[in-house]
Amino acid sequence: ETGQHIDGVIALDVEALHQILLATGPVTLSDGTVVSADNVVQLLTHDQYEGLVDLPTGPQAKAEQGREDKLGSLAQAALNALENESLDLKSLSNAMTTATQGRHLMMWSAQPGAEAAWVNGGVAGKLSSDSVMTAVINRGANKLDQYLSVDADLAMKTEGKRTTGTLTVHLQNKTPPGQ
Repeated sequence: ETGQHIDGVIALDVEALHQILLATGPVTLSDGTVVSADNVVQLLTHDQYEGLVDLPTGPQAKAEQGREDKLGSLAQAALNALENESLDLKSLSNAMTTATQGRHLMMWSAQPGAEAAWVNGGVAGKLSSDSVMTAVINRGANKLDQYLSVDADLAMKTEGKRTTGTLTVHLQNKTPPGQ
């Protein structure tokens, strides 16, 4: 759409970043904020949204831009730590294994050799014909997702040549008073 060539894509979620920070240790953002494995989940799923309302202009738009800038600074600091810090390879391996097995880290490359490595490493993000995944999308834009307990059960039943599945999802709202 933009005419830019894309060499690859790395997609990671909050848990992947948590795992990276377990391996790298804390990082310091451009504004001086220190983010560690201990506080990254709370920061990303709650604290950065506190006090924000959905207004497209004025002070709220500036606050939203500041929030987005802080996210960019966090991503840059985490990648810099991976590239430049002396890391314990066992800790890094454990963190990346946890992130990839949970599909919290996925990669794509335009280069066939690199893409084949991502496929072989289990981080390509490809789905098979029998893959299933559930996700909660909070349309309230209030980032109270962390208080929503989600549990899913999949029951498969085969009758003759036909296999059917029933996915049961249990949600429990554990939002504390005042949130």
